[in-house]
Amino acid sequence: MSDSPTPTPPIVVIPAGAPFDREDADVVLQSCDGVQFLVHRLVLSLSSPVLAALFEIGTSNHPEDQFTPTGLLVVPVEETGRVLSSLLYWVYPVTKPPLEAIEEVADALEAAIKYQIGAVVDFMTVRLRAFAVTLPLRVFGIACRLDLEEEAKFAAQKYRADARRRTPNHYHSDMASIPAGAYFRLSWYSTHGPIVPPPSFNFIHRNRNDGIALSESTEDVIEGNAFLSSEKWNQDTQSIFENNPFDLVICSSEAGRFIAHRLVVSVMSSALGTEIGKLAEGNPILNLSESSFIIYSLLRSYYGFPLFAEFPASQPDDFCPLIRVVQAARKYGMARIESQALALLKEVMQAKPVRAYCVAIALGWRTEATSAARAVIASKVNLAEAYVAEMEHVPAVAFYTLLTSSDNVAAKVKQITSRFGANRMLLSNRYPATVGPEQTVMVAGMGKWFHAENLASETQEMEAALRRVILEVSLPEP
Repeated sequence: MSDSPTPTPPIVVIPAGAPFDREDADVVLQSCDGVQFLVHRLVLSLSSPVLAALFEIGTSNHPEDQFTPTGLLVVPVEETGRVLSSLLYWVYPVTKPPLEAIEEVADALEAAIKYQIGAVVDFMTVRLRAFAVTLPLRVFGIACRLDLEEEAKFAAQKYRADARRRTPNHYHSDMASIPAGAYFRLSWYSTHGPIVPPPSFNFIHRNRNDGIALSESTEDVIEGNAFLSSEKWNQDTQSIFENNPFDLVICSSEAGRFIAHRLVVSVMSSALGTEIGKLAEGNPILNLSESSFIIYSLLRSYYGFPLFAEFPASQPDDFCPLIRVVQAARKYGMARIESQALALLKEVMQAKPVRAYCVAIALGWRTEATSAARAVIASKVNLAEAYVAEMEHVPAVAFYTLLTSSDNVAAKVKQITSRFGANRMLLSNRYPATVGPEQTVMVAGMGKWFHAENLASETQEMEAALRRVILEVSLPEP
């Protein structure tokens, strides 16, 4: 039996129909689902510099260029036929179809932004704002996804102003993929913020002066601090290269120059070893697209230094660099660094569970994310006040899942304590630490004596039930 993959069936071509079927068209746009639009280069080139560039590429006689039977160039695009049709209707001077659904507006706006069609962007932005009165959370999610800060602020104000539209956790599925930080800021603003957000308050990209307190000893790390110069690397490794001269220079995206050994770097990563093998003889320079901070961290790990030199191993000040380093390590196949990062995360999980949860989610460590979620809930942290910088690296749906899990546990805890409380005689802090078989306790205000061993047993059962509730916390399949 052959193990060869099943070939992908060809796309069935569908004509778009009027008004995109004119005989004087000179190019074809083909959607991802096979709908072909006969259009005019001049009209689209004047509207969109991106499409103009695509048409130029398509006239370079590339061997993969496709043509219709009549010889028109076919330019494939990523949008569906529905989205492309909506966009083209608003580019061409033709009667416009109605835009009644927010999904249609959002899709057309996203495509217009992608192709830099300014007139359509302006019009669709106005249409999106019109939905903010009745669908503020959906508009907020769409605005954040498309990086439209002013529209996000406008939707947040509408949401805050109308208590009837408030939801318990201030969430809608249209917000699933936006940063959890933006979702947190919406929730915080809806509860604490002024009616009109000040200029210093941003929802999409956080302003450090927004007034939101940082949780779990998170410190603001200025982006410039992420740049660790090659001079620092040279200082750290001076004794190494004095005895074993370098034969490779790694250049970062900021033009930092890091000396190294070809053998060590090849052991670090077979992918980098392959790139080193491609270097011309006498050329010791390997150019990488990573920042100086990333290269510094990767090299330190394989030269025997701690993963993060500037952080005490047990209490790092910021985990955002850890996320970036692991992502780079995966890119180059450096499993050792991911193992070191995972061990570092486990060390701080109980002390900083919200941050650990965000990091685990960002890096796809599902088991650790579940453990961190349980630690968050067990710590009884107020998630509505628990902002951490790592939220900027995870989707809002992950934080919403944590919130709902916490709410579900709180409801179950209430049920358990109510059930035991119906027969309970003492508060848990008044139960004897040690209980003899015949020991009795007088219950204040009730004038009755009860066997303390029964009271202690009751408490143990309740505590076991509460522990089970925490252990039952799980995350939905991604």
